[in-house]
Amino acid sequence: MIEQDIQAFLTTNSAIIALSQGAYLLHMPQGANYPCIAWAKTGDDRSDTYGGQTTLINSQFEINAFSSRFSEAETLTAAIIAELNNYSGTVGGSRVDSVKLQSSIGFYEQETKLYGVANTFIIHHR
Repeated sequence: MIEQDIQAFLTTNSAIIALSQGAYLLHMPQGANYPCIAWAKTGDDRSDTYGGQTTLINSQFEINAFSSRFSEAETLTAAIIAELNNYSGTVGGSRVDSVKLQSSIGFYEQETKLYGVANTFIIHHR
């Protein structure tokens, strides 16, 4: 499934792991080291044709970079975007036709005292 393949990509890609202390599904565990990534699949859209549903799936992923310093979150985000945006090929067992960055927005979480950059990607896969 694409979720496991994205997790593997985020935790084995050399450019990303050089800057990240981990990648976590949905939320970061207590005591996580920073900078790190928290990510989730936030939606799926399956394409229909006159002949029925195709095997192409358009999945939306939120891949967020967090750190105690905004510059680190931005640097990690730059690596994520460089490695994922416009990617096509195989990721694990998934065939990826294309990846497109939809938005990238910086923020600060007062409660956790962490800076972050929220990145929304659309991944077209089979």
